[in-house]
Amino acid sequence: MSEPELTDANDTPWGKLIYWSNEEVETPTRRWNGVQRWVAELFNVPVPETANLPTLNREELEEAKEANPELFAELEQHKKENPHARPPIFIGAFNDGGPAHAYLDYTATFEGAQFLFYTMINVCVETDISFKNAIFHDEVYFQGTCFKRPASFENALFKKKVNFISLQGKPALYFQNAIFEVCPPHLHGSELHPESSFQGAQFPKKDLPDHVGAYENLRQIAESIGKLEDRKIFIQREMECRYQGAERWSVDWMWRGLYRAVSYHGTSVGRPFCTMAFAFVFSLASWIGWGVQTGQIGVFDALMLHFQQIMPLPRYDLLDLPITLPDCLIFSASFLRVISFPAWFLIGLALRHRFRMG
Repeated sequence: MSEPELTDANDTPWGKLIYWSNEEVETPTRRWNGVQRWVAELFNVPVPETANLPTLNREELEEAKEANPELFAELEQHKKENPHARPPIFIGAFNDGGPAHAYLDYTATFEGAQFLFYTMINVCVETDISFKNAIFHDEVYFQGTCFKRPASFENALFKKKVNFISLQGKPALYFQNAIFEVCPPHLHGSELHPESSFQGAQFPKKDLPDHVGAYENLRQIAESIGKLEDRKIFIQREMECRYQGAERWSVDWMWRGLYRAVSYHGTSVGRPFCTMAFAFVFSLASWIGWGVQTGQIGVFDALMLHFQQIMPLPRYDLLDLPITLPDCLIFSASFLRVISFPAWFLIGLALRHRFRMG
């Protein structure tokens, strides 16, 4: 079966608006944002104060209507038929979420652009494209989109759900310092180029059970392209979501809670080390206090005995010592011995996550 012929995105209503907006070279998104304000006022949609959208004067608005009469006619018709429904932004040729049937063959920029409404972008972008500092106020779908050149989402703000589903090829996407307020990005069915980056990206403050699939997919992608630091973050998030989704007070919930508290899901070196160090200091202090009172064991001997309890080496059997020990001291030293095994294991696991090279 032959591939469908691609349509020029400039022949679509929102595509024409992009072209008209980018004609203003110095501030290519000013016109776009101005039209967004006009559409919001047309549909009585409150404009966030932080949006800081410009207002187009009458001449500019008339110029926009002359350059793209189809879009404004479509918006007016939508207003008549669905006066209370916000109009979607659709960039591309509709194909039910499949591969892009429209192409964008010029360098378009959306730097600082505002997307006030539900947005779907389904195009084949043949040149560099930038959404740096863009703000998506509603859900956005890059579904079936093909980025043949790198696409930048640096410092972009996603206030609702964002999807990069079934992207074509292996695009290089840059999400440095991007903010995902509500949920992590969904990249199901997509593969990324090794140059892609999530460095400094901020994900939702609260991890929810519904986010498990997204973080699991992000972890797999980060591992496949060798982004080990990103992979570590996604492991933490995925495990936290699984803990939050476990039935409260169930065995699974308690084990996950213990694993979380002691090692932060196997990614922390400090937590298991501090757990072992606390048990070491507590037991050692008890032994030294008893030794000072009875004179049966010195400080150095107690210290060496405790080091032997935490080291994975042959150790003294506390019951074979030539002194009579209180049960509480035997218990404290034995407890230290028992927790040292999992503590060292968790430290090794965290170091593996941190320094793994592939």
